[in-house]
Amino acid sequence: MKKKLLSLVLLLLAGITAAHAYDFSAVASTGQTLYYKYSGSRAVSLVGGSNPTGSLTIPSSVTYGGISYSVADISNYAFQGFSGLTSVSIPNSVTTIGNYAFQNCSGLTSVSIPNSVNSIGYNAFAYCSGLTSVSIPNSVNSIGTYAFSHCTGLTSVSIPHSITSIGPSTFEYCTGLTTITFPNSVTSIGNYAFQYCTSLTTITFPNSVSSIGNYAFQNCSGLTSITSKRTIAPTRSTNSFLGIPSTIPIYIPCGSTSSYTSSWANFSNFNEVPNARISVSSSNTTMGTARVVTQPTCTSSTATVSATPRSGYAFLNWTVSNTVVSTSPTYTFTATADRTLKANFTYAGNCDITNSDLPYTDNFDSYTTSTTAKTGVQPPCWTLAHQDVSMTDAYKPMIYYDNSIAHSGNYSLILNKRC
Repeated sequence: MKKKLLSLVLLLLAGITAAHAYDFSAVASTGQTLYYKYSGSRAVSLVGGSNPTGSLTIPSSVTYGGISYSVADISNYAFQGFSGLTSVSIPNSVTTIGNYAFQNCSGLTSVSIPNSVNSIGYNAFAYCSGLTSVSIPNSVNSIGTYAFSHCTGLTSVSIPHSITSIGPSTFEYCTGLTTITFPNSVTSIGNYAFQYCTSLTTITFPNSVSSIGNYAFQNCSGLTSITSKRTIAPTRSTNSFLGIPSTIPIYIPCGSTSSYTSSWANFSNFNEVPNARISVSSSNTTMGTARVVTQPTCTSSTATVSATPRSGYAFLNWTVSNTVVSTSPTYTFTATADRTLKANFTYAGNCDITNSDLPYTDNFDSYTTSTTAKTGVQPPCWTLAHQDVSMTDAYKPMIYYDNSIAHSGNYSLILNKRC
């Protein structure tokens, strides 16, 4: 047994030594000496450095012997154990981050991964306890086993749409992780993937997730609810959620209770919810408020929202992504998907104006005019086709309208007062 263990240690040391063999060195713009090895025609691998510390910017190319080489990848073990590194910026020339590349860089607090990277090796950032967040770009299609395990300072991570499966133990023991976002591309979550992520409070599985591995969320003791948007319950083992109370609420699609009660039998608190959820906001809370009156249910897809202007103001319209959907303060509609509506308000009444030319109507591209508001009246606002287009001081309000707001035909410029 001792001979086998010694052989394993020697092999590991040999791998690290080989990884740091290099053909030439060069100093980065941030002052660290880095080591490079030829990897192809006009390309090199970054294989390590002379105990680099601080903020490191890896160059996209390096010149040696009068020849410029593209930095194509970060090799296995390249920066393993360099605890003095605090941040790393990886250039767009890099396509691969190797196995153990930054393992145990405990002082590393941030890393910038570019859209050129397509694979992150196993244990690549394991035990980087100082990392607080990581953004994985959509170019990445492979994340290795243990890639971010034991990153205890990591609080949030966003999985890109290019990933279809979360590998075994990828984020295990990330005890500070509070938020994880799964895209609709993910179909499976591997064994032990998030075990002992004790700060996770909620999990939402998109309808694409069809399987959850052994011990995937074992002892995620902070969980207060789980949401699954798949009508047919994802397959899982009886220990996928080991250590999580059976009574926490499980939110599932309408009509799917029978599937979950048979497949997720160790849970008992299933709650059917509609796919659509409505939220509202006010364009200006000083002018008015907005609220959801009724949400869609499993038996009705109807939703109602209501807007209430404050004294001196008037409701204008409801918009979704800047598109007007209703001019009625109380709006009832059919909701088939999540929707966010904004209640827009304006100023009530009109202000006396001195220009005899106004309201001005023409088929115009630009127009400039001014008027004088009454003493003590707050600055008025010009509107064109119900949109604010200019606002100036209380005594000489001026409008300059140009074609940045697209209109056709004839419109009136109206000066509205503020009360």
